[in-house]
Amino acid sequence: MKSRFLVLALVLAQFEITAWGAEDPRRFLAVTAWEGHITTKLTSSGSAPNVDWSVDRSVVFDLELIQAVGFTQPILVWGGAGQVPPNQFQIQDRVTLTLDPNNPLITTISGAQFSSLGPTNAAGSLVVDLTKNTYTVGFGATYMGDGMINGTAVAIPCLEPPFIPASTTFPLPETGLVISNKYLYSASNVCDIAVRCGDDCILTYTGVGGATAVPGTVEITWNLVPKVEEVELAVEINGYKDWIPAADLKNTKNEYEGRTPLNITTRLQTTSGEVPATKAEKFRFELTQVSKERGVCLNFPPEGKGDTKPDLRFNPQRNPTLLVLNGGKAAETKLPDLTMATAALSAYDFGGYGNLKVTATVHGKEIVGYLKSDPAKPKDILLPKRTEPSKIADAWKDQHQVRSLADTDDSDNIPVGDTHKGDGYSLYEEYRGFVENQKHIRTNPDVKDLFVRDQIGGADVKEQIIKFGRASQLDVHHKLRRGEMAADARMNFNHDYAYLHDQHGIYLRGRTQQKGLSEAVTRPGFDTNTISTPATYSRIDLDPNGAAVPGQSRKFSVESVAHELGHVCAVYHHGDSDPPLPLVLVKVLNPDGASVFQNAINGSTVLLKPEDSILVLHYTTVRSNQFLVLTVGERQGQHSGNMDCIMRYHAAEVYPWEGDPQHVFYKFNPDDQHSRTLFCESAAGTKANAPAPGKPWPRFGDADTAHKRDGCKRQICVNDFYFDDELHKRY
Repeated sequence: MKSRFLVLALVLAQFEITAWGAEDPRRFLAVTAWEGHITTKLTSSGSAPNVDWSVDRSVVFDLELIQAVGFTQPILVWGGAGQVPPNQFQIQDRVTLTLDPNNPLITTISGAQFSSLGPTNAAGSLVVDLTKNTYTVGFGATYMGDGMINGTAVAIPCLEPPFIPASTTFPLPETGLVISNKYLYSASNVCDIAVRCGDDCILTYTGVGGATAVPGTVEITWNLVPKVEEVELAVEINGYKDWIPAADLKNTKNEYEGRTPLNITTRLQTTSGEVPATKAEKFRFELTQVSKERGVCLNFPPEGKGDTKPDLRFNPQRNPTLLVLNGGKAAETKLPDLTMATAALSAYDFGGYGNLKVTATVHGKEIVGYLKSDPAKPKDILLPKRTEPSKIADAWKDQHQVRSLADTDDSDNIPVGDTHKGDGYSLYEEYRGFVENQKHIRTNPDVKDLFVRDQIGGADVKEQIIKFGRASQLDVHHKLRRGEMAADARMNFNHDYAYLHDQHGIYLRGRTQQKGLSEAVTRPGFDTNTISTPATYSRIDLDPNGAAVPGQSRKFSVESVAHELGHVCAVYHHGDSDPPLPLVLVKVLNPDGASVFQNAINGSTVLLKPEDSILVLHYTTVRSNQFLVLTVGERQGQHSGNMDCIMRYHAAEVYPWEGDPQHVFYKFNPDDQHSRTLFCESAAGTKANAPAPGKPWPRFGDADTAHKRDGCKRQICVNDFYFDDELHKRY
């Protein structure tokens, strides 16, 4: 315990401890001159031969103390002997003077007002000791001028200069720079009274020996106001208006800053913009309210690897003249006596934001800098340039004309789809962006986005995805690499600020075993009858085309890609009435030798008619029997509606005749139904699905309006917020 007190004693001995709340005395270094008022109040009364007197005098004079040549710390000197500044003084006297009663010229001067205004030969000094927090003052003057007694000019009496012993010290003010105090003393001879006005003047008194010594008290008060070079701190940021933060994707640890840092320059200047004589002991750049978003954007680094370090930082390598502190959130100059400093601020996140405070320490006092390019001169500088409370760069908002939108806005409306706006990503998330194919992208806040992780690859798959994007008007991002989509297909797993909800993409995979169909696989726990948003699906499985061939790439039914992507975006089939099983016919001979077709399931006779003049049949022979296996489509079923719609089935070969749908079927050439290039906008059947003179059409008619299948483009929804919306239950 003793050693602790010893250390404290040594510290106190080495440094003077300033009182709590007291300002640094070095602030007085900024003072170049002082101006102020000194008042001497003289009070005296008494009697002498031939005279009684009463004097109440106040002498006020202005002065200026200029900086002494060659002064250095810690003793500061202003004024001094021999200094003759252009001073003025004013005397206000209240005098009662009773002269010799035997003098017939005048008996009493009562209530006379003395007043004078004129130059003075004055000496004054102020000495400040920074180490002791004290000062000394000295004032002296020889007053010259004439006074008035009841309108008659007379020489002014009682002009004794104030006197303060040089050894008397006063404490410096704890705050501010104004020096004021008072000093009171008594003396046996505070002045001499000698009133006379020449040979023709009726006033005369010379006293004994020409003057009368007057005892009394003198109170000296002073109030000195500093003249300080007024300086301010201007901050300039190169490219501030257009700067949008950008990180680097070199690794997953968020240790590399973007290639476009903000270069910040701060300068001390006078209020008129000139280079000042004043210099700063230190410049400091400090980030406040800086973001710490997980990772560098919404989907990079991969899930679980994103850190939460400050997104804007001062990199020591880019700032060799600065001392970088607090994990990069602050930086200070290393050397004193500067009028300017520069700093480079780096971004480590594509959505990074914060506030910048720049300060200069001048003579122990902190000056906060303002942004020079902004007429409002803000001292809390927003990074990037933005409009509070938004954290999005104005430059990006202006590119998309969304300055008025909130950061949580999700009003994308292309395509309009089922009238549910948005794609599940807030405006800030679209701005912060994603990584696709190891490149950063910021998405369009007007257009809804869908992300596809294509695990099959190949030009034919890419062609189908592009077709889907073109037809749907969605922005489809399909070049994602491993790790750029979460295992459960979430795309905004590195979320924090302005997060709305988890938003999913979709995996596109190929099966190893044939199942006879490609499908969007419903995620466990969701209703398989409901076609809804990406969150309700775990993946799209494409069926392989035939058995795998060693040494060759597996082929898949890629023609289903756009169709299954439609399901992932809440788009249904045109209907659900097509038979789940094909029509199987066996060719048999009647007793008369004519061949007919029998339904292999129920044995009924079936008549096949050509839609055109020629009936083309392809048999399957099993043992000695010939079979036809035909896919059937029905009215308002999966094959109905617009023939060019991506969501319409295109596998049917026959359709039942309305006159006898159990026994009569029309066979047609299916080659006319493979165009599938768009998403229909109504339920109306087109081409062969529409009535036509001389044809047995419509084959499958309009889509099923009873179950709201009236236009696929009007069903599109990618926003997972609406995954359980009633609008998506079209059954």
